[in-house]
Amino acid sequence: MLQGALQRASNHIWFDRFEIKDKQLVVKRLSMYINDPKNLPILIFPEGTCINNSAVMMFKKGSFEIANIVYPVAIKV
Repeated sequence: MLQGALQRASNHIWFDRFEIKDKQLVVKRLSMYINDPKNLPILIFPEGTCINNSAVMMFKKGSFEIANIVYPVAIKV
């Protein structure tokens, strides 16, 4: 219940990575979002998981299916 309220209150796009219909919906929603010039830039973690910061993992293709410019950025803590 709390998670649902937080999702509705935020601008996040949540999805089940194992559900094909969800993936298609995410690509559509991201494309609509980035084509609106008044929206802020988006942040995507293209590896799709957390690692131990020792190497870069292969990117998932979904990050590039929105057909827009992608600027890779590394975050190291």
